[in-house]
Amino acid sequence: MKNVLFLIAFILFSPLQTYAGTYYNARFNFKVDYPDSFIPAGESDNGDGQRFINSTANAVIIVYGSYNIDIGGGDYTCSFKRFLNDHKNLNVTYKRELKDGFVISGLSGKDIEYNKVVMTKENSSGSPVCLSLTIKYSTDQKVAFDKIIKNVVDSFHPTN
Repeated sequence: MKNVLFLIAFILFSPLQTYAGTYYNARFNFKVDYPDSFIPAGESDNGDGQRFINSTANAVIIVYGSYNIDIGGGDYTCSFKRFLNDHKNLNVTYKRELKDGFVISGLSGKDIEYNKVVMTKENSSGSPVCLSLTIKYSTDQKVAFDKIIKNVVDSFHPTN
């Protein structure tokens, strides 16, 4: 039985993982490649992003855009500080500020949560924008997901 489970896990999460396609978001001008083991759940009603679900591995990839609004005192909705404040239940194991955003990952219960936020100067409406990527998966899938995360993260960027 263990051999069968290992074989299934190997097939689903093999480094030879193929990619089903690329999701393009017209509203916030970004793209991301998603593995064929993840099923698109459909774009949100307001067109800000999409979820990709792997029910076998109990994993999800979430991508979306939002406006980066100054909420007073130079504090923006997509700031590094605000993200940490809004995710107090995330046991942060890695955080890094980038010149155009940040990466934060850690444990959320028994799941690993990887977050990357890219801030762009403005979109077609002239407003500053945040592009967000979240990948959640079980801690027992860490080895299998390492390569998947790298490929998805490397493909996530603005299209303009």
